[in-house]
Amino acid sequence: MASVLSAAVCALLLLSPAAAINVLILHPVYAGSHELTLRVLGEQMVARGHNVTQIRFLSRKSKPVDSPVELLSRTVNNTDLRSSYFDRDGVFVPPTDLLWQRTRRLSSLPTDVFSMTHAFCESLLGDHHLFESLRQRRFDVALVDIISNECGLALAAALKLPVVGFWGFSFVGGESHATSTMNLPSVTPTFLSDTGPQMGFTARLYNTLCMIVHKVLLQVQFRIANEYIQRHYPTLPDAATLVSNIDMVLVHSNFLASQPVLLPPNVQMIGCTQCRDARPLPKDYEDFMQSAGEHGVIVFSLGITGYEALSVPDDYIEAFMNVFGRLKQKVLMRFTASRLKRVPSNVKVVDYLPQIDVLVGVPIFGDQGDNSKFMHHRELGIGLDKFGLTEEILMDSLNKLLYTNKYRDNVRRVRDIWRMEPESATDRALHWIELVSRFGAPSHLRMVDGHLRWYQYWLLDVAAVYAAVLLAAVMAVVLGVRGCLRRLTGKAVTTPVSPRKTKAKQQ
Repeated sequence: MASVLSAAVCALLLLSPAAAINVLILHPVYAGSHELTLRVLGEQMVARGHNVTQIRFLSRKSKPVDSPVELLSRTVNNTDLRSSYFDRDGVFVPPTDLLWQRTRRLSSLPTDVFSMTHAFCESLLGDHHLFESLRQRRFDVALVDIISNECGLALAAALKLPVVGFWGFSFVGGESHATSTMNLPSVTPTFLSDTGPQMGFTARLYNTLCMIVHKVLLQVQFRIANEYIQRHYPTLPDAATLVSNIDMVLVHSNFLASQPVLLPPNVQMIGCTQCRDARPLPKDYEDFMQSAGEHGVIVFSLGITGYEALSVPDDYIEAFMNVFGRLKQKVLMRFTASRLKRVPSNVKVVDYLPQIDVLVGVPIFGDQGDNSKFMHHRELGIGLDKFGLTEEILMDSLNKLLYTNKYRDNVRRVRDIWRMEPESATDRALHWIELVSRFGAPSHLRMVDGHLRWYQYWLLDVAAVYAAVLLAAVMAVVLGVRGCLRRLTGKAVTTPVSPRKTKAKQQ
């Protein structure tokens, strides 16, 4: 009877709907494509009966949004033009020109980039009306885009919310250094290193330097954030502690499409949350796709983050147009038509690209040099250097991708493996968000390492003890052997003296 009752209770628990939760999404000062990714995830949560509020800071690339997710748009106070990255109205101005003029290396970062942190932290933490409004809404969990967002973590901590972090890249570099994640630079390329998976001595030397630079820049970021945390919420922990105390981190990547890394259990991969079944295309798109015939269609897009048509150099545009015009395939190109001097007959230029509905294959976040090197290593694609790009190189690369079977076969293999995952990335992400909102920090998944100092974490104190013990053992053996030899020979064991020294001593 008891077993029947237990089974009935379990059935009722499984059938009863979960209570709605209130989710707060917090972004850094410029979130780029992360804003869209988390809003899509938020819409999935709304579809399941939850309430989602998303706070974003406006940029010149921000567009009106029609979404069931409540959107709170904000600006910073930049009336004194303290930061060159914002206009006088406090709207962020993405430095898109720098993306084409500079390399991706850490040494190319602007020296005044931290002025954004000052403006962002003061606007977010200094607005006590915002805090009071959010406090009254009684959120259950904060979903925080954690890159350069220590002040967002501070706001979540002030609201006493459990935190689920979001990371839009492979979990290396940046704030990952303040978590329990450990990836040695000998085997794991760090963020913006562009070294590729297989590193020789020079690459490992450079990758280690990149890791050190990341740690230094992170401390600078922490120091700035701590200034505003202590000013507005002096009882909160410092920035480094806020990052290390994140309850769960969701990494928007997948090991099929990025470098494998060592992750603690409270860091989970959720790559492809934006994936969904393809929808019917608008008629003009469908007609264009069908007109391609057996040769097919090539999709060209420069993505969302940092993209601005006016910033693309003319010689790049001319090279792409010349190569596209020589292809048998049709080309669907997301670009600004007014920026183009001429458009080949096989090219359709659009401002909006329904990418998920057009692409056939694996959706990969591959607009960074690190991912480009990884795709090249796995033979899933070909990476091109923007500073060495010519028509010949572009044409040769496209021909390799189009007419070499290994690339298509490898992508199909990855696609099939990806499809065999037992649950979707969205289901996995929502599971962890709901778990943290209901039960708080999943302490059973956290590494117990927060109490260790750096020399203890790397076992330097243990190594010192073992070295001392080994040295003592060696000394004991040496002294013991000398003592045995002295007893056996009946005289002290001395070091032989050269004849020359003996003769000199007699004189």
